[in-house]
Amino acid sequence: METLLVSVLITTRERRDPLKTCIHSILTQTYKNIEVLILDDCSESFKVADWLRNEISDERLKYFRSDVCLGVAGGRSFLMNKGRGEIMIVLDDDARFDNDKCIAGIIEVFRGHKNVGILAFKIINHLEQDEEEMLVPFSRRSLQKNPKLIDSKTLVSYFKGGAHAFCRDALERGGTYLEGLMYGGEELDFSYRVIQARMGILYCPNIYVHHYPQKSVITNAGKEDNEFFYAFRDKLWITYKYIPLPYLVVHFSIWVIYLYLVAIRTRKMTPYLKAIIQGINGFKKIHRVPLDREAVKYLKTHFGRLWY
Repeated sequence: METLLVSVLITTRERRDPLKTCIHSILTQTYKNIEVLILDDCSESFKVADWLRNEISDERLKYFRSDVCLGVAGGRSFLMNKGRGEIMIVLDDDARFDNDKCIAGIIEVFRGHKNVGILAFKIINHLEQDEEEMLVPFSRRSLQKNPKLIDSKTLVSYFKGGAHAFCRDALERGGTYLEGLMYGGEELDFSYRVIQARMGILYCPNIYVHHYPQKSVITNAGKEDNEFFYAFRDKLWITYKYIPLPYLVVHFSIWVIYLYLVAIRTRKMTPYLKAIIQGINGFKKIHRVPLDREAVKYLKTHFGRLWY
């Protein structure tokens, strides 16, 4: 019986066809007891709800709009607070399920793993010229040592943000994203919270999601550097909030040096410096909650990273 309500959360901005494909892959799932929450994150060229109502008629679709750009993390936090489901699935607006049994499979996994808070999926990233890459929660080094990991159901320390699922218990115990995050870092933020709450993250290679990367909508007024700025600034905030002191200095140093080199190569020194200034200034508003011993042990055991 389909008694369990599932909430599917989608934030979108300035996208039409990819969003329509995404929604179609949700509404055609064999599991029908779902609600699909769609946040129009300040689209300027059209209003998503007005357009979609003319394209798709389904009472399970629920629309929201923000007249201020909330960003990836802010938009997801907004929808987390609106969702009524016992299970919530986050799907990028340029992604789609591989088949019509994905939601049923997600429910089955949660029912069989009571102490798991988040499910990480196998995401197939479709690049230009028919190239593909796998987005999975393992480092290159881990996959080189054990290539079979990519097809192994196992506990991990984070998830890829384009598609994932979590149970209501994880949300209630971990909370929504750190306020102020815009783009980048939100996956680690939620992962750390859930791990700190003594719940696991399970990688499910049998849940496939296809992702078709679109031009970033984080850029405003033609400023192509905004994505770099937000990703670096938010990384500084997440590192400061959660990484314990024995690892903090090295973690900061590696990322500051690495992104400095990236900024030089890509001529993004201005957003680099801006991110450092805003990142450090933002520390005073952040309450540090360093990962405790049990959380650190979990990360070390399940493919997590602390030094970088």
